[in-house]
Amino acid sequence: EKPKIYWVGGIDSYSVRDLEDLFYFSRQQRDLVQNKKLLRDYRDYAQYIEIAEVSQDSEMIRSIKIINMYPDLPQRILALRSCTVDKELDATITLTSAHKSKGLEWDFVGLFDDFTSDPLSPDIDPGRRDDELNLLYVAVT
Repeated sequence: EKPKIYWVGGIDSYSVRDLEDLFYFSRQQRDLVQNKKLLRDYRDYAQYIEIAEVSQDSEMIRSIKIINMYPDLPQRILALRSCTVDKELDATITLTSAHKSKGLEWDFVGLFDDFTSDPLSPDIDPGRRDDELNLLYVAVT
């Protein structure tokens, strides 16, 4: 039986459409890109990657990793949408971000390994370490 997924804040608050757009952009399927800002801001996907690397923008880098990992991304997103329910009580799985989880409670919490950096790494900036540890604390409590 397929899972019933509830997204805290709704599936569209998780940049899923932006990922789809970037996927199509990376495959030169510009006509399938809904957010035309992507087409205006970047000449091509190679430039997007170059800017991501130069700026070290964690969200851009994460998006590139996802696109590289899942050549069938649109089908996967379609499958996720087909499992999505509108009420949390109807769900077998609740998905949320660490930020959106603040103040919410569940009996079981699982964290995905997509935090941008290791807060216990010796070479992390102390301010960033504090931010990452606080975010982890919010997510697990």
